[in-house]
Amino acid sequence: MEDKQLFELWENKIKVELTGEITSNKLRLWSLFHNIGHRAAARFLEDCHIASDDMILEIGCGNCNFTKFLKKERLRNYVGLDISQEMLALAESETRRVQADLYSMPFAAGSAGVIISIYNLEHLHRLDDAIDEICRVLSNDGTFLFVIPMENGFLYNLGRNLTTRRMVEKRYGIDYMKIIREYEHPNNAGDILRNVGKRFHIKKKHFWPFFIPSVNLNMLGIFLAVKK
Repeated sequence: MEDKQLFELWENKIKVELTGEITSNKLRLWSLFHNIGHRAAARFLEDCHIASDDMILEIGCGNCNFTKFLKKERLRNYVGLDISQEMLALAESETRRVQADLYSMPFAAGSAGVIISIYNLEHLHRLDDAIDEICRVLSNDGTFLFVIPMENGFLYNLGRNLTTRRMVEKRYGIDYMKIIREYEHPNNAGDILRNVGKRFHIKKKHFWPFFIPSVNLNMLGIFLAVKK
């Protein structure tokens, strides 16, 4: 299979199918990991000052799974943004969502009180451009809340090899690590933290499962940041 065909198969079929199974808890271990980040982000959100008319914008929202963990009073502020209509179509019908490119969001400067990214920054091939656009849309006193896997860390790589890599390659007969390295996760955890650090100051952070601030010894990190 040529690279273009492989990546299109991943984006238009495999990724959509797996996301549906993860959020419906059919893939139990993968679902557990996935939901821990969403729950932690929802808890961190309560540390943000959110006015009644502030927009809570989730970028790369996929099927808006995060809304399952939001308090009811936050749902009226929520807007999910994703470039994939197939993914957005999986969201609850009443969820407010927008199909748009993250690199050119259809929102005025400073219009979001909180911008949330959950398992999204590792996917962006133009990470610097995305961070610039996040800065533009986020209000000056707003909060950037993001969750990332500890990509390229020892524990994360070990966990992937024992679970998701084995399952995906067996089910679909594809080179899973080629997809990860060249397409799905172009940014590792260190890349993301360095790039975010150019424009943001991280006020709060939490690592899971071992809590110590180490990329190698954890599976994911949750971060609350403000503009410099």
